[in-house]
Amino acid sequence: MGRGGSRSAILSREPFGSLDCRRRALTGPLPSIGNLSMRRLGLVPDRGSGETIRDYLFTLGTRTELLPEGSQWALWIEDEDRVTDAREHLARYLNQPDDPRFEAARQTADTLREQHLREAIASRKLQMRMADRWRGYQRHAPFTILLVVLSVWVGLLTLFGQKKEGFAPLYFSELTFHIAEGQISYFGMADTLRSWQFYRWWSPILIHYGPAHLLLNMLSLWHLGQAIELRSGTVRYFGMVLVIAFISNLGQYLMSGPTFGGMSGVVFGLFGFLWMKSRFAPEYGVYVARDFVFRFLFFAFLMATGIAGPIANTAHFAGLGAGMLLALIPVAPRLWKQYQRRRNLP
Repeated sequence: MGRGGSRSAILSREPFGSLDCRRRALTGPLPSIGNLSMRRLGLVPDRGSGETIRDYLFTLGTRTELLPEGSQWALWIEDEDRVTDAREHLARYLNQPDDPRFEAARQTADTLREQHLREAIASRKLQMRMADRWRGYQRHAPFTILLVVLSVWVGLLTLFGQKKEGFAPLYFSELTFHIAEGQISYFGMADTLRSWQFYRWWSPILIHYGPAHLLLNMLSLWHLGQAIELRSGTVRYFGMVLVIAFISNLGQYLMSGPTFGGMSGVVFGLFGFLWMKSRFAPEYGVYVARDFVFRFLFFAFLMATGIAGPIANTAHFAGLGAGMLLALIPVAPRLWKQYQRRRNLP
């Protein structure tokens, strides 16, 4: 699996009490005119006008940069998808600069910047603490290590999938072989519960069908699992794995029956969790690069085509959805407030 860079905050050396400092610290680095990722929105007559429309756009979630251009000021934007909307807002401001909604947005923008700055400082402090903890990660990621050890142990006992009869105690439900009829039946979930074999609802994550299957899943689990266990703690991480494993296993069981296995449903869930935390909770202290997200999802959909043979695709996507939800639930109230605030802006 690929690795993303660490998230860093752009902090000024000026006192944090300075409003101008807060604005500069959170609007990002000044763009280079030769940077093709920047788009010029238009010109405003003076700096004060530029700061007003910049603050208004900031309250809408659009970050811009203000640069002098002759006797006027140019407004630049990074997000290609927001160029059209931003130009419409700019044109509306130039036609009606005295509209009170533009001036009112400046106070809202200052409040948002203060909030983002606090989150950036908290994220920076967390990264500094995490850097110290990485050197002793074995002591801080015991459950990730335990999952790897158990998976390798099961792989060795079953000769990496060659002794498939060794998987029988780990399948989602107990199998019954009807030799005379040449059929196989299996317990339902109620039967599994009554027979006190509910451990089967999680045990399929330890099954792997070959060395390559095991190696790919363990490498992915090692990188993604450590990142979460070190930040969330072993107890929460343990609970998260239980939830993701159960949902992904249940989905695959309902789709194809009990004879499946692999840690990949959990891996997809951990990826979904980190992806959402990176996108909506930067204070968590992890950053997942867009190109890594693209490669991961491309791989998922490629596997869904069947090009690599029988794959537990339902477990993949069920686990992905479960991990995303687990990451979003704690920040849902904040995201809802932001959505409502944007809707209420004129």
